[in-house]
Amino acid sequence: ITNLVTDKEIKNFLFISCLRDDEVKNSHPLGAKLYEMETRSVVVTKIEVTNIKKEEINALISDAFHLSEPFAIAVTDIVHQRTNGNIFSITRFLQSLCDEGLLQWSSVSNSWEINVKSIEAEFVPDDSVGMLVRKIL
Repeated sequence: ITNLVTDKEIKNFLFISCLRDDEVKNSHPLGAKLYEMETRSVVVTKIEVTNIKKEEINALISDAFHLSEPFAIAVTDIVHQRTNGNIFSITRFLQSLCDEGLLQWSSVSNSWEINVKSIEAEFVPDDSVGMLVRKIL
């Protein structure tokens, strides 16, 4: 990687990585490479993605599923409680709701149908790992 990004003859090269900065330090192989690139005057742009707020989750759910405010707030409360606003976890959680049939499109009503009580009662893992394991099983 370092050779590719530091080679002066390579003009159009874009390297994108995604990592958790709380887990990848300079002692980690990728962290060490990124540090090395920065010390070699390679332009490194860091974009920090943080957890989103409950209001932003509500806007996402309202817009994506065209829900009225009472339904959107009820779903938002569950999503926020299970994900703490982690966008990756939100995506996986909503996908698991679709996979479980708890969130589904109705061609009859031409809208998304969500049974909040079923979502609250149904076992849905609280974390991304649990959701992935459940999907595999």
